[in-house]
Amino acid sequence: MYHSKEGFSGDLEIPIETHHNVFTFGFINDADRLLERDAGYRFRYEHRKLGTDSIRLRINFETNHEKFNPATETALVQRPDIPGIYRSRQDLAPSLTLHPTNGLSLSAGVSLQRLQFQYPSIHTLTAYSGTADIQFSPPLRLLADYRQDFNIAYSLRTATRILDSDLVYSRHLFTADYMLSNGKHLYGAHFIGGHITGTAPLFERFSFGNSATLRGWNKFDVAPVGGSSAAHGSLEYRYRHFQVFYDVGAVWDYAQASKVRHGFGFGWASRHLFASLAFPVRLNDVAPVFMIGFRD
Repeated sequence: MYHSKEGFSGDLEIPIETHHNVFTFGFINDADRLLERDAGYRFRYEHRKLGTDSIRLRINFETNHEKFNPATETALVQRPDIPGIYRSRQDLAPSLTLHPTNGLSLSAGVSLQRLQFQYPSIHTLTAYSGTADIQFSPPLRLLADYRQDFNIAYSLRTATRILDSDLVYSRHLFTADYMLSNGKHLYGAHFIGGHITGTAPLFERFSFGNSATLRGWNKFDVAPVGGSSAAHGSLEYRYRHFQVFYDVGAVWDYAQASKVRHGFGFGWASRHLFASLAFPVRLNDVAPVFMIGFRD
């Protein structure tokens, strides 16, 4: 993916499937998703039938070298409550996923992350968390000849002393997506909301202003160290592959006023590929952002 304010980001995966087992090896170089640029590799193993088709086992391992924007490093000087920048991050994350009924997915696991800091001296902190995820996509009837698609998801990550974690926090994330489609026309509404309690590292903090949220904005202008609370909404309309969209969102910390920002844009979009030109809504100037990339 290319983002005119962030440069190139890429994620290459090579899957090998044997019977119910899937082995995936991948390379990562991503500056879009988090505040930092991840550069490293991942290995994932998935067993898709653990006794029954309804239960799956997944083990994911990632190791990354991190690079931070100068805006983040500068803003951290005024934020001693946030753990500083780290130069490497490793994550081992086993999980079990259950599909009890059609459209419902329940997951539980742990995420064992180790962060290497360089300042004031080289040291390592752990973020060992329990994880839980719920996704629900109920089957819906046609609405005036329009197909309806609705998906809601909730994700919880809790780093705790019980798991011998140095950092202690809880991260809640809720998403909802609703779409109406009929032939050449598609209407979509999307929502993201999140809240963090405790002392979370930078990779857990919410950040808007990328290829999916507050498009047109630079995330380091929105919140260079992210925020502990976030809310974002997006509306889109597509005619064939032509797309127009509108974003509104805010990222803030406890006891701080939230600043709501708006953005809009247009472009070309398909199921797996998009290219768009987005504009932040400002009073003083307009600096459009061009993006092109692949969808998951």
